[in-house]
Amino acid sequence: MDLLHTAVTSPWFYLALFAVAAIDGFFPVVPSESMVITGGVYAASGRPNLALVVVLAALGAFIGDHVAYFIGRGSGG
Repeated sequence: MDLLHTAVTSPWFYLALFAVAAIDGFFPVVPSESMVITGGVYAASGRPNLALVVVLAALGAFIGDHVAYFIGRGSGG
């Protein structure tokens, strides 16, 4: 639990959350939902920032969906 607490309260968590949410958009094996829920649970204590967790997860998912769209569109008929 100490390792998880250290990871979630690190400033690098925001970058990892964004990256995992974006990758999940076109490679669905990545567990972005678990990471977002964990970030939300830990945000109840004040760290990480809940608004930043929500915005970065949504932005990552948005970008990941667009990457999947462009991959599909570029692959041809």
